[in-house]
Amino acid sequence: MERKMEGSTVRDVDTGGETGGEDVLVGNVNKLMVSPPGYSGPQRKGHLIFDACFESGNLGRVDYISEFEFDLFIRPDTCNPRFRVWFNFTVENVRETQRVIFNVVNFSKTKSLYRDGMSPVVKSTSRPKCGCCYPWHSPGATRLAVGFGHGVCVCVCVCVCV
Repeated sequence: MERKMEGSTVRDVDTGGETGGEDVLVGNVNKLMVSPPGYSGPQRKGHLIFDACFESGNLGRVDYISEFEFDLFIRPDTCNPRFRVWFNFTVENVRETQRVIFNVVNFSKTKSLYRDGMSPVVKSTSRPKCGCCYPWHSPGATRLAVGFGHGVCVCVCVCVCV
């Protein structure tokens, strides 16, 4: 089953079922493949598959902006729906050397966390130091840019887009 979102195609890879309305962040994305506008063929390498259907996962929606950019909408914290101060999700089906920008567009603490020294982290299970986490360090940056090498997530540059 496909659903059209502003020209992009979004599919639930496992169930093929419809994932809900565009503005509703009721549940986490579950093996959600996001492909280019008008694409209806089989899944290809580079058509990213997002998943947050695990404990602490909180990705509610993904919008395709371009081949290299995605808008991510995180679900609110369980005990306080006003705040969205963290994010946790996985990405699969990447091409070797693929680079993408993830814009976390509804993050609620956009400055204080990162101004005070915190930084996003990418965990890779296939890098030379297996299981290591890689923080970003770039003061004043406004985007979280992630690259993929050898089919795994690798940090290439910095911070969270607001």
